[in-house]
Amino acid sequence: MILRTHTLEHSLLYLGAGLDWEPLHRFSHLCDTFLYVNLFLSLDEVRGALERDLRDNPFLELRGLRVDRHFDETTHFELHTDYRAHLAKAQARLPQAAAREYTRVFSRAMSEPQWLLEADIRRKGTDRRLRLLYMTSEGMASYIALTHYGRYAPKVLVTIQTGCLETPNGLMTDILEHCSKKPDIWVRGFEPDDWDHRNPTLSARDRLYPIPGGDFLFPWQPRGVFVDHGDRNGHGTRHCRAFINPHMQTHLQGLPLPDYGLNGILTTGWASLSTAPAGERHLVVTTRHLDSRIALPPSFQVRHWDSLMPNAGSRCSMRDALEQLRALDASGAYDAIHFTPLGMEDEGLHLDAFLRETHKARMQAVVHRPLDLLDLRKAPARSWACPSEFMATH
Repeated sequence: MILRTHTLEHSLLYLGAGLDWEPLHRFSHLCDTFLYVNLFLSLDEVRGALERDLRDNPFLELRGLRVDRHFDETTHFELHTDYRAHLAKAQARLPQAAAREYTRVFSRAMSEPQWLLEADIRRKGTDRRLRLLYMTSEGMASYIALTHYGRYAPKVLVTIQTGCLETPNGLMTDILEHCSKKPDIWVRGFEPDDWDHRNPTLSARDRLYPIPGGDFLFPWQPRGVFVDHGDRNGHGTRHCRAFINPHMQTHLQGLPLPDYGLNGILTTGWASLSTAPAGERHLVVTTRHLDSRIALPPSFQVRHWDSLMPNAGSRCSMRDALEQLRALDASGAYDAIHFTPLGMEDEGLHLDAFLRETHKARMQAVVHRPLDLLDLRKAPARSWACPSEFMATH
């Protein structure tokens, strides 16, 4: 079985993935294949964590598992004929200190047994079919080999708490700078510790991906804590954000949202709201946290998701949150309801259906990041298509 490079462009590639299943229910609207590359975890650890975490999971259903114990990049990747030269060239570009650290960290991985785990997963609530391909391989080398040193690129690249790849203007930036094709989205993140205030992962401006494209609702919680060799069996919390480059920002600005008639989506945040017309009753529904950070016209009433939804601070489906808006609308007490969408990032289809309905009040969803509700934008037919197959048999 061969990992085909051209379909990498429709996938999410997670380097140093650990036991983090969060991307599966945050990016299923953009990708149907999730490539996880990792070292220093055994097949039993990964398989056991996947089975435990997806058992009774409210968002994900594990439908099947298959293991290939003979995985090897040289036989399972569709490699460029010059892939060895690509790897040597990339390593030669590393600063001496970075090259020494790279060798120190990953040299012992040469003796690790390699395997590939393929999981068939259903995204509950949307009925999307997802494929997770989890393999033992080193991140930087895998990226260069899979992409033919930048001839191809994943749609979404994820680097979180690897110790080096998520650093802005660091090793991953250097690699991407020499690639002719780059990911549309780069998700970076870290685990907080005592030196949290000094961590540059989200605060520093990367020269290639300087624009915050999207924040994430609800805590990002993988299995295991990896800072200071913490507990791998518990659940940690990570600070993550999706970044884009100026080209992607321009592209997104050219993609219009659907016309919902009286309803709609405001993409410039709460600053786009003006005082309600005389005699009209306007309601804002948002979180207490956001309410404390925005200045709303005094004529607006405010309700908080925190009181409407018991699990608003942990995680909930957008479908359930929209039911609360329907209940508020049923009273007929409001002429317009402006709200922050509450739910997982991949659930835009529920909001789309909601805004197409007829309500007593005008419904206005309020967002402000370029990637918010990306799956609802009117893109050309092939722009965000997902392939049905990633692996082919020779």
